[in-house]
Amino acid sequence: ENNNLKELLNLKNLYTDYDKIYAKILNRNKMYWFSTITIDKGKKDGLKENDVVITTNGLIGTINSASKEYSTIKLITNSDKENKISVAVKKQNLVHGTIIEYEYPYLKVELITNSASIKKGDELVTSGLGNLPKNIKIGKIEKIKEDKYAVTNILYVKPYQDMNNIDYVLVLSKWFIL
Repeated sequence: ENNNLKELLNLKNLYTDYDKIYAKILNRNKMYWFSTITIDKGKKDGLKENDVVITTNGLIGTINSASKEYSTIKLITNSDKENKISVAVKKQNLVHGTIIEYEYPYLKVELITNSASIKKGDELVTSGLGNLPKNIKIGKIEKIKEDKYAVTNILYVKPYQDMNNIDYVLVLSKWFIL
């Protein structure tokens, strides 16, 4: 447990544009194991909807809802059709896609365009589009298939974070000044 916390503290120099809030997992509903997790931090700690949630291994989700004392994380493995996360293949800056579902143990990612340069073993990261910072690790590509129309690739990505074993997280919160 101490090692896990020390590793999270090592992330404090990354994402300098964000406030960092460390949190502990409180609850996980067995019926929705890969959908949501409840943490011990909330609005009183500065958390709000859509804040980014990571571990030392990479992205695990975003804040779905925050009450005064607690927050619920919508995991990247949540197959909700509205859970669109924009991703990129790390070494291919212009190859973007979206996580479309979770098919244990893989995230399925639909690329916007077909790209023959993508290979098994390439790393998937956040694209920087939307509310997520660029280049947060997600996982490694394990399989590549063409969609049924041979227009795009479907990537099968094994997340770096073991989604069955999460104890502590780091929430990245950005305050916008209008």
